[in-house]
Amino acid sequence: MFVRHRPENDDLIARLRIQCATTPLPAAAPQEGSTEAFNHWANAAAVLRALGRNDNAFEATDKALAIFPDSAFVHSLRGNLFAERGSLREAEQEFKQSAALETNGPTWSSLAVIYHREGRLTEEIGAWERACALLPYPSPELLALGYAELAAHHPQKALQEFDKAAASLPPQRERRDSQRFLANLARGRAIALSALGQQR
Repeated sequence: MFVRHRPENDDLIARLRIQCATTPLPAAAPQEGSTEAFNHWANAAAVLRALGRNDNAFEATDKALAIFPDSAFVHSLRGNLFAERGSLREAEQEFKQSAALETNGPTWSSLAVIYHREGRLTEEIGAWERACALLPYPSPELLALGYAELAAHHPQKALQEFDKAAASLPPQRERRDSQRFLANLARGRAIALSALGQQR
């Protein structure tokens, strides 16, 4: 449970004296090798990452995978930890293993980001396509795919992806996010149309 550091919470914070930077997670060592222990370590790893305690999060993922090595969630979590560290090769391997265990859009999106950072354009496009096919509202992914197609000098394909991105917006979206998305969409379309004009 997390509470905001506000005056009305001061008594609770003073009584509990929990320091997020140092408090052991899980609070007590779970029984080794059990499903319950795996859940404790996997959940602890996610919370530790959220707290910025990535070294501790890695240790928790090691303990979780020692119990259940085929956890797509834990491999994906390790992929994020490696990516945040800048270890992109290790991140890629973890995301690939996660995707092999359980096909899902967010993992393919994470792989696409890795490929983008490494300049592996063909693989980036393929990963964005896989992610878009798996997500219910893939508007951000389709936007990224459109820009990847622009980078690959495929302006017509880029326009098609931008059209799909506009059509796949979720019903409710934060106004600020929508404005940023629509601005990037308009910019991408303008670049694609300009490129098509130059080709004619």
